[in-house]
Amino acid sequence: MKIISHRGNLNGPKLELENTKEYIDIAIENNSDVETDLWNVKNEYFLGHDKADYKVSLEWLENRKEKLWIHAKNFNA
Repeated sequence: MKIISHRGNLNGPKLELENTKEYIDIAIENNSDVETDLWNVKNEYFLGHDKADYKVSLEWLENRKEKLWIHAKNFNA
């Protein structure tokens, strides 16, 4: 069975931490895949549910591609 964390949550929602790089990495370190929300704004990538909140590099995404389930939040993402 594959466990998929929702926005990094492992034990209930923590809205202030969801979709942050650090929170996602904690979930991955705990052997979970992670569904995360991805935005592309002016050719830069961001995590965030309702808006582009947390900037990430393409390298950061690439390094975790085997563990991330990407929810593209806009067409360019």
